[in-house]
Amino acid sequence: WKRKTKMQGLANRLKKLGSKDETSESPPSSPGTPVSPGRAQGEAPDEADKNNFNHEELEEGNKSVIWAILKQLKVGAEVKHLQLPTFVLQPRSLLEKFTDAMVHPQLLMELPQVEDAEERFLGVLRFYASGFHVRHKGVRNPLNPVIGEVFNCEWEYDNTRCHYVAEQLSHHPPHSAFIYHDTDKGVILSGDLAPSYIKFYGNSAQTDVHGQLRIQLFGKSFDEEVYEMEYPSIMIKGILFGSLNMEMLGKISVTCKQTGYSASFEFKPKGFFGKSYNGVVGKIKHNKDVKYTLSGFWDSTINITDAKTKV
Repeated sequence: WKRKTKMQGLANRLKKLGSKDETSESPPSSPGTPVSPGRAQGEAPDEADKNNFNHEELEEGNKSVIWAILKQLKVGAEVKHLQLPTFVLQPRSLLEKFTDAMVHPQLLMELPQVEDAEERFLGVLRFYASGFHVRHKGVRNPLNPVIGEVFNCEWEYDNTRCHYVAEQLSHHPPHSAFIYHDTDKGVILSGDLAPSYIKFYGNSAQTDVHGQLRIQLFGKSFDEEVYEMEYPSIMIKGILFGSLNMEMLGKISVTCKQTGYSASFEFKPKGFFGKSYNGVVGKIKHNKDVKYTLSGFWDSTINITDAKTKV
């Protein structure tokens, strides 16, 4: 697929798709198996962690700049206003950053033609998981959008076109909204995102991401279905000592009231004595019946196992 945009920043980013610093080849055809440079397929977690894609070793000069900023903060305090140095910033807005979650539109646009409700739900999960691996190497924060800022672009593939529009609704506190749709295919993705103020804990900092993502499917063999899902929290570790790295953590849910299917994910950060980064576990239910279990790594492979057959 290819994507056109009115902003050169996104076009420049697209030229880098497939490079080591941005993303990897598209996921295999089975549900929930995104692959990225963070951990190669088949590579043992402890080996991959030695060159973890989230890690970054700061130069001494950059460490001094970070230390000068952090000396002004109190442990446990919420950080509402903080000017970051350019070496920890991405050259793009947060509104453009959202498009990382949509780099595999073909996974979503084929779902209205799928007749089986379970397969549609698994397809939505696969699409949701496929965008996490797209990220800058190390720890980079996108630019904060100004209130009223708008970003729009479009994807072109298979003689059809997807449109994306995002707008910044509020600056303090930050609140963004976006919509991504192809009405010819019968798909509308919309949502809002409001990251909390950063909590500073000394050698780490965390932000909770509030809001909701909604996917609406319109098919010939079923009535409208709405899938609702949440966002994991983000933690930065190694601010004062150790390697600077980013992890996702927390529990999120994906639900579809029309079909009775639901899923729960738990993003597991690496513990003090842990060996692996970016772990994720979960369950898929139909009403109260557990159908599948999930385990793996959100930056490489997530395995799905039948709860009854264990296959």
